[in-house]
Amino acid sequence: MCRYIIVIDTDEVIVPRTTGNYSSLMKELDRQRDIPGVTGFTYVFLNIYFLLDFEQDLTKPYYLRTMRYRYRVRPKSWGYAPKSIVDPRQCSVLFNHFCTRYLIRPASVKLRRTYRVPFATASSHHYRTCGRFYAYTCDQLYAEKTHDDVMLPVEQPLNARVEPILRQLAVLR
Repeated sequence: MCRYIIVIDTDEVIVPRTTGNYSSLMKELDRQRDIPGVTGFTYVFLNIYFLLDFEQDLTKPYYLRTMRYRYRVRPKSWGYAPKSIVDPRQCSVLFNHFCTRYLIRPASVKLRRTYRVPFATASSHHYRTCGRFYAYTCDQLYAEKTHDDVMLPVEQPLNARVEPILRQLAVLR
């Protein structure tokens, strides 16, 4: 049985900013949210748009979108399209990327099981073109453009896993 599931869309990825993999990230998050006797957290991540309208780094492989698109807008508020990693053994209702009802309610609000992951620790990268956004115009988002190379350290191991599969599927020759 899995301890956690990642609840994202296919154009998104949760990216650790202080560790090199999900196992290390989960250990760090468990340490950050260490409350004796309480387990089964939902870790919620800020959603950050890496707009495909921004220029791309053409020196990177075309199939590694996360390497080619390294300009983003600033993180949005916690209620704006958050993504999460959820303990499925504790969540009875999963709605729109996060747990809305737990099997066991905490005795105190301080024991709340939803943990907002600091941006400095990890974030959700959402790769899409600018279009209809709930509260923002494209011009507003374009004005927030920021360079972000957090994905570069994983380029080699990611490519080493992706390229052979694409060759096997005859996407690459």
